[in-house]
Amino acid sequence: MIRKAEIKDTEELIDGIIAIWKDMESPFVTEIPLLELKEILRESMLIKDFRYHYSNGIVCERNNEIAGFIFGYKGEEEQKLDLSFKQLLAEKNYDKKIDLSFDKETRAGEWYIDMVFTQPNFRKQGVATELLESLPGIAKEAGEFLVALNCDLINDKARKVYEKQGFRKESEITIIGHHYAHMVKRIV
Repeated sequence: MIRKAEIKDTEELIDGIIAIWKDMESPFVTEIPLLELKEILRESMLIKDFRYHYSNGIVCERNNEIAGFIFGYKGEEEQKLDLSFKQLLAEKNYDKKIDLSFDKETRAGEWYIDMVFTQPNFRKQGVATELLESLPGIAKEAGEFLVALNCDLINDKARKVYEKQGFRKESEITIIGHHYAHMVKRIV
């Protein structure tokens, strides 16, 4: 079942976010102790203007478990959605350890998929496909007719899933020193 994320999903969402940040070699996981990072994310997920506020999440639930999730939002909201998180990091003095000038990931006019995550025990069971198939309606509700995401250039498995869903590489960008294909899908 696909549904909007709810506040009760916070802990599972946080674990997935941290797993993705570890794969990205994000300074959040290298510079902030894990328990504190989880607390910062818990606090941030309650702030409406945060890219990982639970209202920006869509989950795939199977057998009463979160099998996977997507976080997404309108592309022009990216910078606004980072402000409260940056402020919280600065209040905790992490602005001295971490560069808080985040790389731009999206563009105006896109409904941007910031993060796609499938729990390890649900992989290769169509979870990501099911989540991606739910997006055209969500994007249209937001007034967008283009869905976009960034796929690590060396992640062939993910790229193939996205291409199968109709995403096509439009350009390349760099996020945290890694190279990504900016992929888009037009919604009809």
